[in-house]
Amino acid sequence: MAPVLWTIAIVPILLVVVSNGLSFKRIRDSTFYTGFVGHISRLFDEDILIGSGWTAHESMKPLAYSTLADLVHHVRHSLPMSDLALAVDLFSKNIHDDSLISSIQTMSCKLLLNLVESIRTKSDQENGNVNNIV
Repeated sequence: MAPVLWTIAIVPILLVVVSNGLSFKRIRDSTFYTGFVGHISRLFDEDILIGSGWTAHESMKPLAYSTLADLVHHVRHSLPMSDLALAVDLFSKNIHDDSLISSIQTMSCKLLLNLVESIRTKSDQENGNVNNIV
């Protein structure tokens, strides 16, 4: 797990498409989703998730967001409220991002709908206020 996060975050920009493609495939094929819960807040940072280069940004965006959405969907009941807030923020932005294909925008909408139950449950457990998320 740590090597996957290291590969996503550290590998040089020139190799980012290949390395991130392999890393995302490894995350997707893994059954150890819960192992990522402690590190998921780092994946909400687009510079770590996608990279800062134009080529990486354009070519990796759909794969990165679909993999992250799949990961968040599988561990949403284990995420703390702070990570749920980061997920809502990121995937809300995706809905309005014209550079993304419509299937990624649709997937973002579906994920946000699935996160509502987790947010409500966490709010009830923590007697928290969800206004900062909405």
